[in-house]
Amino acid sequence: MRRRAWLGILCAATLGWAQDILINVPQILSDGAGYNWDIQQGGGVSEGTSDAYDGAMVLTINGINPPFSPSGQGYLEGRAFRFSVEGPAAGLPDGVVIERWVYVPTEIGCAMWIDVFENSSGAAVEINYGIRSDHGSDGGTEVFYTSSGDTIVDEEDFAAISDDQFGGSDPAVVHIWGSEDSDMRPGATLSTGTDVLIYSYPSLSVGPGDRIGVGYVEAQRTSREDAQAFVESFDPSETILELAELAEVSLLNFAGGRQGFKLLRGEDADILELRGGDFLAGEILVENYVLQTSHGLLDVPAEKVASVIFGELGTDRLFLVNGEIVAGSLDLATVTFRTASGRDLQALRGMISRLGYRKRADEPEDALAVKLGVHTRDGAVYACSPQAEVVALQTVFGKVQLPWKQIVEIDLSGELHHVRLKSGSSLHGLLLPETLGFDGSLSYTFPTRTLLRIMGQEAEKAGAPQVIVGLRNGDVVLGRPLFDEITVRCALGELMLKTGEIELIERDKRQPDLAVVVLRRSGSLRGSWLGETFDFELADGARMTLYPSDCMWVEFPVPEADPELQAAIEEAIGQLYSEDYAVREAAKAQLLEIGEAALPALYEAAANSEDLEVELSARELIEAIED
Repeated sequence: MRRRAWLGILCAATLGWAQDILINVPQILSDGAGYNWDIQQGGGVSEGTSDAYDGAMVLTINGINPPFSPSGQGYLEGRAFRFSVEGPAAGLPDGVVIERWVYVPTEIGCAMWIDVFENSSGAAVEINYGIRSDHGSDGGTEVFYTSSGDTIVDEEDFAAISDDQFGGSDPAVVHIWGSEDSDMRPGATLSTGTDVLIYSYPSLSVGPGDRIGVGYVEAQRTSREDAQAFVESFDPSETILELAELAEVSLLNFAGGRQGFKLLRGEDADILELRGGDFLAGEILVENYVLQTSHGLLDVPAEKVASVIFGELGTDRLFLVNGEIVAGSLDLATVTFRTASGRDLQALRGMISRLGYRKRADEPEDALAVKLGVHTRDGAVYACSPQAEVVALQTVFGKVQLPWKQIVEIDLSGELHHVRLKSGSSLHGLLLPETLGFDGSLSYTFPTRTLLRIMGQEAEKAGAPQVIVGLRNGDVVLGRPLFDEITVRCALGELMLKTGEIELIERDKRQPDLAVVVLRRSGSLRGSWLGETFDFELADGARMTLYPSDCMWVEFPVPEADPELQAAIEEAIGQLYSEDYAVREAAKAQLLEIGEAALPALYEAAANSEDLEVELSARELIEAIED
């Protein structure tokens, strides 16, 4: 559905959104594709259509189900529900509120959920948050599609489709838990043979003043093809992000949402908001803000600041006009504020909830538009670029020097740091520098241990085919090996094989010390891949030294030929069948001159031609080119 149509639906329903309507559940609603969603207390689903579920989208907080009311606030003419519960009822501190939004649209064949966490307690809160869905296909559940292109749900995925593997009447079920370029997707656990899908954030941090959300989309389809088509055409900006905007919340797991904070801003005056809810309009008389952060002391001029949130010790936040969020402890005992009548007041910091500066004429339209930069563990976001050209990553395969300009993301949230590169390569290891220097509106030196995530360049679309290597620790690298042949000891002895004639090398599943070498259209060999080490150059410019035993599989794609060159190769191959000796010889000379680019077509002719002379000519040419 087009964006304009979706906006029209929401705008037309604005009055319904504002109405105070309580709707008792369960309620059965049909989506735009005619599938049923029987919404239960707390926003879960009982069965869906034709036993698609056996209880789905059930929320848990710190291991328990929050005691939501049996009725929800109704919006959009009863198509949307908002359930809420205060923090203490869910084992969380006073001042924390959990909201659960559920929406079943009439124009789109799906249902949407947004879980919102708002924290006005003054201190950061860590939440063990999860969702559990049980499928009606029971132990016969099959995962037949994931967003990464296989059937195994892992950290690279943001969507999957499951179905009854025994061909039952249950519809195929679509699960979407983020967007490809989202910052923080939940962990997702689902596999063939099990019928339970688990989403989890074991330690979701909600800072003081934060209002953050996590969104999900589910859909039911009779055919697997229709389910896959829904995923591949799904556009968050036309669906769940619009819903998030109306709920005034950012989504951690869908890129494009705003950061999870309510900024206090004034149109024509600065604003001072007190903890009791009172506020004054006037002028903030603070020249600069001194903030003790996890990476040192920062002195920020007031003209760089858009808004301030005061939390408990160590949890203050400055929101800068360029989109950065700086977190730490403010060295500020009082704030001088001049009212509209010209009276100067002294407000103790313990009395203040937020400060908001009037909008400047020269500041960005969206003061929270930072997508690239450094995210720290205390909730800060810095729009900055690295001072160095490369960063060293210690992997189990040795130290790798990675160009910063090729890095898409570094996730430092786990014991090992996960680096994704523009080419699609993925590496785990430890960043070696104890500190990293960046330049932004200020210069920063971050201790590596204080960092949560570094967002770099955008991923590139696939370019020229690369050799792809799957490593023994699960990493995948794309590039080119700096060799053109390997030695394999097999039943026929030691054979030298050119990389041009190899399609795939993979570890034998029964005997991992042996490798299976799949040749292009001419069979396979099983034996030992001999050799000490080899160098592998990543498409991003870094270089690794690997042992053959480090490689679980190596895929050698067929190089993409220039269309004109490919046409010339096909014409020359066809001329090998000519009855004219001179034409055949000219074709052979042309193929020999073309060289390696002609090898795939020559392999095909050598393996499958029914003309003995053509087969022999192809083999002669292969040998000549490879030598």
